[in-house]
Amino acid sequence: MSIQAKQKYSIIHSTLSLNINASVVLGCHIYIQNSWFSF
Repeated sequence: MSIQAKQKYSIIHSTLSLNINASVVLGCHIYIQNSWFSF
């Protein structure tokens, strides 16, 4: 793999993991809010 391709891959990889982390946190937050309001 060339250096350029490696850099592109690592940028895509870190962006993906950030997006996954953000959606997990957001999902948990929405779930907690919904269960909080249902009581």
